[in-house]
Amino acid sequence: GFMERMGVYASYSYRVTSNAHNLLFGLSLGALDNRIDFSKVVVRDLKDQILLNQVQRKTTVDANFGVMYLWKNLEVGIAVPQIIGNSLEYLDLNNDSRTFYDLSRHYLASFKYTFDINPEKNISVYPLVLMRYVPGAPVQYDINGVFNWQNTAWLAVSYRSDYAVGINARLKLHKSISVGYAYDYIISS
Repeated sequence: GFMERMGVYASYSYRVTSNAHNLLFGLSLGALDNRIDFSKVVVRDLKDQILLNQVQRKTTVDANFGVMYLWKNLEVGIAVPQIIGNSLEYLDLNNDSRTFYDLSRHYLASFKYTFDINPEKNISVYPLVLMRYVPGAPVQYDINGVFNWQNTAWLAVSYRSDYAVGINARLKLHKSISVGYAYDYIISS
């Protein structure tokens, strides 16, 4: 498309454990490079003043933070990506026009509780709920039901608030290699 983003981050995580309770913290800090090629934008009016003629690149500092609470089969997490919330300004000196791209701060919360259906065969199911909020936009949520077999394969159904229903599948091929498939059926206008 007309936009490319590349980031370089340093991350730090810390775990606090007390009996069966775990509290995990994560922080990343880095640089984010945004490149916009306005010549690739498909528009109706090529004389629109908001469109800039040239490729522009802006680099900014970015940070992300998250915390997760684990206890037995319960996982509750909160994350704030793009915590700094910088605004990038793109200028066209020829037309004296400018446009902005905001790195809006997001607020994410997740909830998961695992039910062990057959512990001997390592089969479990769990609901997974994810809520997202960005200032100026409505709250969004995903509700998922996941069937997990030996932490090697899972199958899930999902509902995305006022948007879609879907199915997801994943198969773990090796310790760090998995293949997956996701299909969403749009239910909104």
